[in-house]
Amino acid sequence: MNHPLNTLTGMALEGKYSLEKCVAAEGEAAFFTTFFGPARQPALLKLIPEGAPSAGRQLERWRRAALLSHPNLLALLDCGRVDAPSPSADGFLYAVFEYPDDSLATALASRPLTAEEAAAIHRAVSDALRYIHSRNLVHGAVDAGHIVAVGELVKLASDTIREPAPEASAADDLRALDGLLRPPEPAPLPPPPAPLPAVQPAPPPAAPPPSGTPRWTYAGLAAPVVALIAVLLTRSPVPREPEPAPVAAPAARPALPAPSAPPKPAVTLAATPAAAPESHGAWRVVAYTYGAFREADHKAHRINEKWPAFRAEVFAPKGRGRGPYYVALGGRMARLDAERLQRSARAVGLPRDTFVRNFSN
Repeated sequence: MNHPLNTLTGMALEGKYSLEKCVAAEGEAAFFTTFFGPARQPALLKLIPEGAPSAGRQLERWRRAALLSHPNLLALLDCGRVDAPSPSADGFLYAVFEYPDDSLATALASRPLTAEEAAAIHRAVSDALRYIHSRNLVHGAVDAGHIVAVGELVKLASDTIREPAPEASAADDLRALDGLLRPPEPAPLPPPPAPLPAVQPAPPPAAPPPSGTPRWTYAGLAAPVVALIAVLLTRSPVPREPEPAPVAAPAARPALPAPSAPPKPAVTLAATPAAAPESHGAWRVVAYTYGAFREADHKAHRINEKWPAFRAEVFAPKGRGRGPYYVALGGRMARLDAERLQRSARAVGLPRDTFVRNFSN
């Protein structure tokens, strides 16, 4: 991993925590695999330069988090400060946690959760949050990267626990959890058909419909409507481009008699522009916005290296030579598909302000 603290790999902190491998980074902080205690229990060590802006009251917060104990909270085993290898450099703050086997972000990158899995994870994390909030503390970073598995238990990472603040409250924790794991609302059902009129005397037989034009009844419409609803409710979160619908051949137009006088020119009214329907696939999921194409293209490549299923690409509504340049996920799609993909993108750790927009115009 290319991170400034990766150069410390192989060193030992205080002679007891060996920095085995740098496995993740978070701003100026880095995470290393290590071992804890005489039994050399696998553990995860977070290291922050003492001079980093985020260092502030971090050691005090870690010490408060180390006093917490809950089955759905990742245990903080030890924390402290160490000197840097060079006397001229700042020291480091460190915290040692029990080692997680997996994270929700990694799981969501491979497949969506079932309803049962999402409900079980929601219950476990809610219990941990209630416990934290009862101690007058908040988590402050409830996302897929901070929800982990240790054996058969779902746990909430404890490295960001802190005191409440205007930008980090208990309500914010709960809203973040609901936004991450609450299942999407089902598509609304179509309104019931209007009641049929009372039976009247049979009218004279009408002319048969043109050949090839089906005559639909309420009973005939029921099956395609139910099938369409089933498709919408079971569609995969990863959108697919809609297949073009077959176009029926136009019916032959009967010949008109020659006009007796030149017809008056028809008055054409300007149509009021309307939003493109979802089935046209004009919606996109935008994760980043840049003023330069090169920066947007670099970000799209980085996303595809980490989450290839999102199929990130650069989209420029005004053309390659003019910004803004959007890093869009999944291509063009219908609105429901775009909203599902937006939730999946946020769940794996992409920006919380990832948005959905109709680019039909």
